[in-house]
Amino acid sequence: MVGPTKVPHILEQNMIICKRINDQTKFIMLFIGLLLLVLLQCIYVHHIVYASVETIKASSEDKYPPFCFIDPDGKADGFSVELLRAALEAVDRNVDFTAGSWDQIKKDLALGKIQVLPLVGRTPEREDIYDFTFPYLTLHGAIFVRKGDRHIKTIKDLVNKEVIVMKGDNAEEYMLRKHGEINTVAVETYEKAMMMLASGKHDAVICQELMGLELLKELNIKSIVPTVNQIDDFRQDFTFAVKDGDKELLATLNEGLAIIIADGTYDTIYEKWFRPLFKLKVTFNDVAKYIFNAMVPIVFVMALFLIFILRIQVERKTKHLQKEIAERKVTEENLKFLNDDLEQFAYIVSHNLKAPLKIIIGFSHLLEKRYKDIIDDEGKKDIDFIVIRAQGMDELIEDLLKYAKIGREPVPFTEVDWNLIYDQVVNNE
Repeated sequence: MVGPTKVPHILEQNMIICKRINDQTKFIMLFIGLLLLVLLQCIYVHHIVYASVETIKASSEDKYPPFCFIDPDGKADGFSVELLRAALEAVDRNVDFTAGSWDQIKKDLALGKIQVLPLVGRTPEREDIYDFTFPYLTLHGAIFVRKGDRHIKTIKDLVNKEVIVMKGDNAEEYMLRKHGEINTVAVETYEKAMMMLASGKHDAVICQELMGLELLKELNIKSIVPTVNQIDDFRQDFTFAVKDGDKELLATLNEGLAIIIADGTYDTIYEKWFRPLFKLKVTFNDVAKYIFNAMVPIVFVMALFLIFILRIQVERKTKHLQKEIAERKVTEENLKFLNDDLEQFAYIVSHNLKAPLKIIIGFSHLLEKRYKDIIDDEGKKDIDFIVIRAQGMDELIEDLLKYAKIGREPVPFTEVDWNLIYDQVVNNE
């Protein structure tokens, strides 16, 4: 049993312990409460900040690769779509994409159902409907024909022909504005246009060349090719477009474009979408032209340099001989030796300079003979061009070497019958 004197002491200790426990509990509860308050404040601030970030409504064409298309997951993708996302992200904006046909989405923008389109060519017909950012890409249109059709090469060859374009596209506006005399057939998509042309309907399709090539690749159509000559006056300045009068969003898009161009984001996106496509377009003709254009300046500069060195050597040796040789006989003998040496040097120079040109001419003929079934008419023209220019360079080297010999060879004197010359001039013989 506990004695009566110890009971108050035990109760007092218990009360102290309870008080301490109570104080610790209050402290813990207060700490938890403050922590919850901070957490709720963070959630509230995050909600306010997130809610303040504007989400821009955009729409993309569903079949205009590689600029705009729908990926296997059903989402908008492509060069222009990714570029718009990056530009808006650079100015702290979100973007929500929908997709549809070009004819529909451009009407949606004009009606204000969406706020921006990522790929719109700036044309006179659209100036009163939309406002445009500065162009982020400039390309030209091309004529697509059935493989083997050699009657259509330029826009002038389309007179009395039927040309397919996409309804409302730059190509349709261009044809109506510049070539109203040519019959045009407008369809909903370029996919349909290419399939119609492949099936034998109509004569050609006019559209942006890179998009057309990508579309043919996706459709696995190999019977349609672009003509060699692009349409120079069909220029497409691609921009972001907003509804006419939306100056605030237009300024935001221009700012975003400027930022991603300056920080290198644009170059990264461009390399991602276009570099593989451009690598595939390198042809034999491109390589041949590149090699020839690189060789001609080198050979010409070498010729001039060697002629310059040759003249310097002649001058130095001539002066040296004139100073050291007093007698005319010794001077003539040394000059004769010098001329022989220079003639031999000129022969070596001629051989070394002409050898690469002969190789170019020989290999050009060999390529034309060996690959005559592969190289088309345009390629043969390019090979003929290489041969002609190489032969011209050969003649130029010969003339330069003749020029270098001036002053070293004695001028021959012969008797001339002036009466005979007079008769030839009068009779125009």
